[in-house]
Amino acid sequence: MTLFLAAAYVAPILGGFIADRWLGRFATIAAFALPYLAGHVVLAEVPTRAGLGLALALLALGSGAIKPNTSTLMGMIYESEKKTALLGRAFSYFYAAINVGAAVTSLGLPLVREAWGYRIALLVPAALMAISFGLFVAGRRHYPAEPPRRAPTTAERSE
Repeated sequence: MTLFLAAAYVAPILGGFIADRWLGRFATIAAFALPYLAGHVVLAEVPTRAGLGLALALLALGSGAIKPNTSTLMGMIYESEKKTALLGRAFSYFYAAINVGAAVTSLGLPLVREAWGYRIALLVPAALMAISFGLFVAGRRHYPAEPPRRAPTTAERSE
């Protein structure tokens, strides 16, 4: 548990770095949503100690890359559309949706577990993540283009 929590707190640094230097926000979110989704499936389908370890590693890595980039991408969308006056309201709705989703999950998944068991209760977030991923990718044309910035080379820094 301690290693998972440490990874969940350190992974966003890696996720932000990857987005800044190589992939950009959209590609980083899209690429790391797949390991995150796989982590949910492994958690449900591989009920062993090794499965738990793999699932937690995938979940930490995926959430670490997704977390620092979603709100940044949303800010970039509003800036590119010259709607920065709405940004405060947009972030309020964004974080309210996250908190409502967390509350519904905390209240609803125990009911699902009681009715259909752990496997189904663990697959529900995977299914919702798959739907979210599909909607995210489908909206690609609405996201601003973002070429990743590369780190200056040693020669460039010395000039």
